[in-house]
Amino acid sequence: MQSRFSYLILILVVALVSCKKPKTYPSEPSITFKEMVKTVGSQGLDSSVVLTISFIDGDGDIGDTANVFNLFIDFFKKTNGVFEQVPLLVPGYKIPWVYHEGKDQSLSGDIVTNLKVDDFGFNFDTLRFDCYMYDRALHKSNTITTPEIVLKTP
Repeated sequence: MQSRFSYLILILVVALVSCKKPKTYPSEPSITFKEMVKTVGSQGLDSSVVLTISFIDGDGDIGDTANVFNLFIDFFKKTNGVFEQVPLLVPGYKIPWVYHEGKDQSLSGDIVTNLKVDDFGFNFDTLRFDCYMYDRALHKSNTITTPEIVLKTP
């Protein structure tokens, strides 16, 4: 009798634990700022900024195989204490198709982008970025603004 009761308790515990539903997220991607790190070049000056953003997408349709920009990073330089947007030659970046397995369709991870300082010109020393992305269904994420970062430039 004691062992039957123990097995019944064990079966109930396993059933309760295995019935845990996966978290659900909206189908629109959501991004958050994670970090921004300067890299120093051979001449002791900052040569690039490595920007890391985190994302969560409820239906997991991140990235694309087509020749389509799906990550956009707007660049702002600080002049006389005011940030002004600077147009870039490359309007966006391509996130490759992200594959995942399992029942839970939600997807989360980090996107790391290496932004070359040389591409920005050198008439400033402080910058920040605004970032947003699109998933394959063309759902637009929220827009994040990074903290400002001071560069050591010529």
